[in-house]
Amino acid sequence: MNVIDEIPFWTDADSVHVKLFDLQHQHLFKLLHRLETEMREGRARDRLYQFLADVADYAAEHFATEEAVMRAYEYPFRELHAQEHRKLASMIARFRDQEAAGDPAASLSVLRGMREWISGHLQVTDRPCTEFLNARGFR
Repeated sequence: MNVIDEIPFWTDADSVHVKLFDLQHQHLFKLLHRLETEMREGRARDRLYQFLADVADYAAEHFATEEAVMRAYEYPFRELHAQEHRKLASMIARFRDQEAAGDPAASLSVLRGMREWISGHLQVTDRPCTEFLNARGFR
């Protein structure tokens, strides 16, 4: 099985109860797992640049999807939610600087920072939004 096909960190507790969003979140978890595997195998330093590009691209796609749904359903806190999305973009930019500087701890910083961000984002930011959407029939 390809490492990217596994989702070891994902549990039912991570579900936000919107199928599309869950599938997209699972892909982000798969990317994190890929980085962890590359770290374990000693390849992360060589592949961190590509990992950050992949995360940035996929996060932009996911955020555009979430923000379009929030607009369509007139979620009242969509701007605050979008601010949280922009925080990840800023974090990725800092990680790119760290990687470009050749920081030997960059991979670990990225893994820890991304795990912390996604966990907090799912529970604190996405959950209220998806409860709002679920109440309006969006699942």
